[in-house]
Amino acid sequence: MKRPRGYQRWLGRYGTESPPVRGPRGAPERFWRFMNRMGTKPAKTTPDAWIARLAARQHGVISVAQLLAAGLSHRAIQVRIRASRLHRIHRGVHAVGHSNLTHLGWWMAAVLACGEGAVLSHRSAAMNWRMLNAATGPVDVTIPTTAGRHQRRGIRVHRSTRLSPQAATIRQGIPTTTPARTIADLRRVLSRAELEAAIAKAEILHLPIGDVPGFLHEPTRSELERRFLRLCRRHGLPKPEKMCELGAMRSISSGAIASSSSRRTATRRTAAGRCSILTKLAMRGSG
Repeated sequence: MKRPRGYQRWLGRYGTESPPVRGPRGAPERFWRFMNRMGTKPAKTTPDAWIARLAARQHGVISVAQLLAAGLSHRAIQVRIRASRLHRIHRGVHAVGHSNLTHLGWWMAAVLACGEGAVLSHRSAAMNWRMLNAATGPVDVTIPTTAGRHQRRGIRVHRSTRLSPQAATIRQGIPTTTPARTIADLRRVLSRAELEAAIAKAEILHLPIGDVPGFLHEPTRSELERRFLRLCRRHGLPKPEKMCELGAMRSISSGAIASSSSRRTATRRTAAGRCSILTKLAMRGSG
């Protein structure tokens, strides 16, 4: 049988003697088919999937530099902003999906907005370490340079050329000053009573804050306890025991301070009476 002209070229292209069936005009000439081994091949990650995973690790926020690294163009970023898929938090930082951020999200956004080397510091770092209660307000960020913008809206920028890598760490996924550096920064922005409360909380949490000369290093839970300890130290009284068991009920009172002798011999009534006396002495001594 005589083969038609161009048969060998046809056979090399399609591998069959039957000509392919063409679809309607505009349809692709070749069709994909699923293979049994297709499930073992890793699926290609889309930019939006990569962005979602990164934002989940960063408490819901992402920087423009990270969006560009994910493969988006500036035009694609603007399209997502208009579609409310990205929400501007700071210049160069967006929230993914919604702008209802937690404290961690606002802290992370402030650090990203200040660029490479920026760390959470001062009050905000103390909140992240749980030395202070979390509160709304400007976020404190320290940058290791003297250049750049002095302030950003919603961010209190501090500059330090002495911010070494040893003074920073990662806390809950956020670059943060270490507990010792945080206490050193707080000495310039908090009152003495507030600083002593932060030191006491750090002692309770067993945070490595080092030695802070001139301040109490006691795991106290109230200002009244700290006043009484200062009174004892001022007048040379024996150091009292804290967090002790009172009376036959053997219940632990976090706000009570009693001496070791009274803890062994006092009943509930006398212990309560002595705590009342100590409270009055502390209030009088602090005045």
